[in-house]
Amino acid sequence: MTDEEAELLDLSMRNSFEVLINGLDAGEVIIQDFGYFAHDPSRVPKKTEVMSMIDYFISTEEYERCIPLKELAETLT
Repeated sequence: MTDEEAELLDLSMRNSFEVLINGLDAGEVIIQDFGYFAHDPSRVPKKTEVMSMIDYFISTEEYERCIPLKELAETLT
């Protein structure tokens, strides 16, 4: 993975976290930043998408982000 790809992956994970967990409007994220997301913000996320986010934040050792994501994943099919 190139540095640019890694940077875009990080940005998409963080943007999705802000939308899914902190309730930010996806449109605001797009206006303020680049519109990259780890999920489709126009629909309910898939459990696999949220689990991928958990794996990502484990890899970056940001375990505090994993807790609310795990709680969200438990509500999804």
